[in-house]
Amino acid sequence: MRPLAPIPPRGRLIAATLLLLGACIGPQGSHRPGYDGPTGPSRQAETHLRGTVIDQATGAAIAGAVVETDEKRTTSAADGTYQIGGLTMLATTVITSHADYDTARTLLPLEGGDKLWIVRMRRSVPPALSRP
Repeated sequence: MRPLAPIPPRGRLIAATLLLLGACIGPQGSHRPGYDGPTGPSRQAETHLRGTVIDQATGAAIAGAVVETDEKRTTSAADGTYQIGGLTMLATTVITSHADYDTARTLLPLEGGDKLWIVRMRRSVPPALSRP
C-alpha cells in the first residue's frame, strides 16, 4: 500500500474554508437559529378532519364523545360522526373522551385537504367494588 501524498497548502486553505463555512451555516443549510421561514415552522394548507367515533368491540356509534385537536374541539353527533375544519398544523394530537370509555389519543399527521379518521374507543372497566 502506498502512503498518501501530502495535501498542498492551497488544498489545506480550501479545506479549512469549507470547514469554517460549514460550522457557520450548520447542518440545516442556511437556516439561522430562531428563524422558521416566512410562514412559521408548522403551518400549512387547511385540513378538514371528519370521521366517526365507534365502540371498538361492537362497532356501534358513540354519541356525545368529545373530539379535541391542538386547535379545536367538537362533540360527536347521535350517529357518532364529527367534523373539525380549519386545522393548519402539520400534525395534531387527537384526543377523544367519553364518560363510559377510555380516553383515546393519537398523533395524526395532516397534509391539508380532507382527512377521514375513525376513532375506536374501548369501554372503561368499572372499578372493582370494595368489600367491607
